[in-house]
Amino acid sequence: MIETASGMLRNSEGQTVDPVPFFVVTGALFLVCYSFLPVYFLSFGVQAPLAVVVTTGVFVALTAGAYSRLVADVRPELREEVPSTMRLQRIFYGGLVLAGVLLLLTLFAPV
Repeated sequence: MIETASGMLRNSEGQTVDPVPFFVVTGALFLVCYSFLPVYFLSFGVQAPLAVVVTTGVFVALTAGAYSRLVADVRPELREEVPSTMRLQRIFYGGLVLAGVLLLLTLFAPV
């Protein structure tokens, strides 16, 4: 990958960090939040504008957490030390946790 100064983000120590994982996670959060949460809140009788505002708040909070985890606190020199199988395992377990949260949300939704 060709690194340019304008396309990279900096962590809390001033080192350049690849922005792609952060943008991928943020895009996925956007898709999940805005396709699922407004309808979920509407099913509880929340008005549409308030449902969108609450969804936006949830999205902003999750994006701030992703920024902290994937940009501000990341240490690029440790990336090569973690085996790729372990990283794939973490992604898989993260997907299972997300699926479990979505399942719990559907169980508590009104009929």
